[in-house]
Amino acid sequence: RQAHESSLSRESHHDFHPHDPEHDGEAFFSKLIAKESALTELTVGRLMGNYIFFSDGYIPVQTGQAFYKAIQTDGGKGTFYSLGSDVHCLFYKPAGDALAMPDPTECFHALADHVSMTGRRFEVGYAAAFEAFTEVLESRKEGLGGSWFTAPGESSKDAFMRRVKRS
Repeated sequence: RQAHESSLSRESHHDFHPHDPEHDGEAFFSKLIAKESALTELTVGRLMGNYIFFSDGYIPVQTGQAFYKAIQTDGGKGTFYSLGSDVHCLFYKPAGDALAMPDPTECFHALADHVSMTGRRFEVGYAAAFEAFTEVLESRKEGLGGSWFTAPGESSKDAFMRRVKRS
């Protein structure tokens, strides 16, 4: 809106939409989905490279802030593990009960807080869509016995692999 008002242009294009939806819409969205899929694969690859992906029961620690938060979970009574110098991550296993699966809305708010603390911010429309999506995920808890990602008794690895498109 600010760019539209400051330039006094007659028309303005929406984010994540083609300039000519009637002629370029299908190709635009196909490219957008392919780009987002590639970014997701790169992110998952990075997480898997540091063994952070599917680290159920452990808290991955890569920063001083994460170190401090991990210790706060049980007052420092847990144990740190290292997988070697080639893995750029420590893993904290809290003492006591297993870690609960975080709520999607809680995760989004933590991400939004991190982004704002680093001097950036989400675009308003993107943040609203992201928050609405997390609310949809939260609504799954009622039908899955309190779980939103895994079926009862299922690990996050098994839940993810169940959803992966097999070719």
